[in-house]
Amino acid sequence: MKRIKAQLDATIIPEIEIRSATLVEAIAIIMKKAGEAVPGSDPVPIVIDPDLLEPGQNVDHLGKLSEARLTLRMVNITESNLLDFVTRLAGVDYRITSTGVSIEKSAAANEEAITRRYSLPPEFPGVEDGNEEKIVLALAEKGAIFPPENSIHYDACEKILTVTNTEGNLAFIEHIIAGWRDSGPA
Repeated sequence: MKRIKAQLDATIIPEIEIRSATLVEAIAIIMKKAGEAVPGSDPVPIVIDPDLLEPGQNVDHLGKLSEARLTLRMVNITESNLLDFVTRLAGVDYRITSTGVSIEKSAAANEEAITRRYSLPPEFPGVEDGNEEKIVLALAEKGAIFPPENSIHYDACEKILTVTNTEGNLAFIEHIIAGWRDSGPA
């Protein structure tokens, strides 16, 4: 598994653009770009766990997963960071195995939602004009995930953001806010 992890970390994809792709299509694009990034080397095999599939379905039809469309453009990103980003967007996890990568049901799907309140820095997008949509967009652009069953609300009078989400997603949101506070919109 260390060899697979090392290969994912060492494979730098110079540029990748995914437009309105299903998870399966996005994984195919990632594998193609990884193969192009290291000529003469086979890309790490990536498989989708059959537990994500409905009975009688194959990998080309993922039920709810096939409804989600992923769009992103990145430059000079490692394959491991790209997989992390894409799987977070799709609401699934990936696990490194002895033979490659397995895309699996997200552990966060079973996590209990909790609520936290955050004081945002004044320069954070949307804070000055009390625009909750701008705040959510700024967090999402940095990779924060807001599943439909969770909530987010910005109180413009108190300048407090209240988020109900999983522990993992809240930790990521805290990281984004702390990074913004420390260095601005990196």
